[in-house]
Amino acid sequence: MKRILIADDEESLARTIALFLGDAGHRTTVVLDGEAAVRALEHEAPDLIISDLIMPNRDGLQLLEYVRDRRSLDNTKFVLMTVKESIFEPLKRYALQPDGQLAKPFTREDLLAMVDRLIG
Repeated sequence: MKRILIADDEESLARTIALFLGDAGHRTTVVLDGEAAVRALEHEAPDLIISDLIMPNRDGLQLLEYVRDRRSLDNTKFVLMTVKESIFEPLKRYALQPDGQLAKPFTREDLLAMVDRLIG
């Protein structure tokens, strides 16, 4: 059972993602902003983080930077979600890259395929 942290300020989407992943046999934790994600990461290193790009208190890029700066999270994969797929192109110039990207809306199959590719 893989541990997955879901960070998204849109609670209904975060809970839906958690439901899909739970049905696939993963253990999930849902947080609604970047600071809550940091607090959760202080207690446990998940196998995967799925984070929205735009959230209050710490956005997805700031959360990615936090994760990449922590040796305790070296093995944690990171997926960034956003409403506009076109935003991923400018992000390629950003020094830190997520392990995966999901453009909203995505299907259950897209989500599970991404998770399977990153953490099996």
